[in-house]
Amino acid sequence: MLRSPAAIFVAVFALIVVSVGLSARWLASTIEQALTTRLQQELTQMARIVETLVRERGAPGEPGGWDAVADELGAALETRVTLIAEDGAVLGDSAVEAKSLAGLENHGDRPEVSMARSGEVGFSVRYSTTLPMRLAYAALPFAASARAADAASQPGQARIAVVRLARDASDIEHAARRIELGVAASGVIAILLVAFSIWATQRHRDERVRTLRAAVKHAPDRLRTLFNDDSTDGELARTIDDAHKSARATLSSLEDQVERQRRILEGMQEGVLVLDEDANVAFVNRALREMLLLAQDVTGKPLIEVVRNGELTTLVDRTRADAAPQAGELETAGLKPRRLLVQTSPLEDTPHSLVAVFVDVTDVRRLESLRRDFVANVSHELRTPVTAIKSATETLRTSALERPEDALKFLDIVDRNAQRLADLVEDLLDLSRIESKAYKLTVEPLPLAAVATYCLSLFKERADKKAIVLKQNVPGEIPNVRADRRALEQVLTNLIDNAVKYCSAGTEISIAAEPLAQSVRIIVRDTGPGIEQRHLPRLFERFYRVDAGRARDTGGTGLGLSIAKHLAEAMDGSIGVDSKPGAGTTFYVTLARA
Repeated sequence: MLRSPAAIFVAVFALIVVSVGLSARWLASTIEQALTTRLQQELTQMARIVETLVRERGAPGEPGGWDAVADELGAALETRVTLIAEDGAVLGDSAVEAKSLAGLENHGDRPEVSMARSGEVGFSVRYSTTLPMRLAYAALPFAASARAADAASQPGQARIAVVRLARDASDIEHAARRIELGVAASGVIAILLVAFSIWATQRHRDERVRTLRAAVKHAPDRLRTLFNDDSTDGELARTIDDAHKSARATLSSLEDQVERQRRILEGMQEGVLVLDEDANVAFVNRALREMLLLAQDVTGKPLIEVVRNGELTTLVDRTRADAAPQAGELETAGLKPRRLLVQTSPLEDTPHSLVAVFVDVTDVRRLESLRRDFVANVSHELRTPVTAIKSATETLRTSALERPEDALKFLDIVDRNAQRLADLVEDLLDLSRIESKAYKLTVEPLPLAAVATYCLSLFKERADKKAIVLKQNVPGEIPNVRADRRALEQVLTNLIDNAVKYCSAGTEISIAAEPLAQSVRIIVRDTGPGIEQRHLPRLFERFYRVDAGRARDTGGTGLGLSIAKHLAEAMDGSIGVDSKPGAGTTFYVTLARA
């Protein structure tokens, strides 16, 4: 059933549209048919007159005279007159010049001509190929008299078989279209009238209901004033007013409590999860959504669907079964792996429901791991030079007097390892100052070519001893970079120092640069042995060495690349590496343009 005004309007609208469309089509078709019939009668009568005139006049004496007859009759009747021979050839046409008759198509297959040739009155309405327009045709068989027959037997004269008249029929189609448009316009007016009547009726009927709804929403305190009569609406308004006053007091108290609890829970740094008696999610706060990357619409869903973690499910099941608090630590996978401490407690007012509090200890565990790794790495790095110094001093103490010539060798060991200890401590202090922001940078525009030349000059002596070629390939027109001179020099010297240490004789170390859109890329490249791909992701970690034994032999502390990375980032830049075994190594340092 149609219950709403909108449904009634749609139904009425559809009926009117269908009725108007059918009526317009029927009326247009009827009028078009009537006009066509009338035109057929007029053309048929005129065709009979033309046939009589042509038959009485007889054939013209000169060849091709039928076209002059057609032109004369067409002008007199203001109608196209066509005279067609027995074989379908056009003998005369008032709409075609005589010289063009020979080029016309054979008209024997025209529908009206075919009917006339069979002895009937032919009529059709169609598009003319001779005259590019829609025409109505009427054709009659030609009954020739004896005089016309004798004349047709003369040389050069053909016998007329069909007399055809044609008139423009486009007005009939236009009239039908106008009728359709008129009926459609009437239908639109009718639809508008029906819509207006439905709207007016609905407005009148629902006026008090809308007033009641508006009063309940915007002015509930005025319900008794607006509806103070004894009608049904007035009674309903008074009932709503009483219920509203009671509910308003209760809701006000509940809203205050809920808002207070919501603010407390949403403001907590710890994640909070509440499960109902069916282990479905009843509440999650903002902190837990961020910890577990939960969507907003998780309320009401099973826990196992929201958080796919077996350890948490086990903890919840144990809490529901024992009705006692439980605690545990779990690890979550995904885009943001985390370590979480979880404390679950049952809710006393609802059996099997519980609340779980999550504390994110990811950073704490990571820092603990970093601290352990750092202590282990530093201890390991310190142990080697300390052991070497201790061993050398003991040897000096016991055998220096017996073999004085060996004393200098052991003193050299002590000096070299003491220097390594000093370098290690200095690098650790630099790294600490950089990470704690105590390393103050003075960022200024620097000419890159001058800095590169200076850094390479520091290693010229060592490079010459190893037959290593140093090249400065920085173009003079390269833009200045924004950097701290001391920090940039330390980054480049660390990269060059590593290249000199690990490259063999005959290799080449170069510094180049290329401008980017908003920055400059500094390229430190060597043609040395290269680095395997598996080492590249960890190359900038503290104390990470590709070849630990060789690095210690060359005096490295394992902190140079880590310091270079921190310094580049402190200057709002970046550092990267690209290397293949046997193809050399390339370091990229990107800094902002000055």
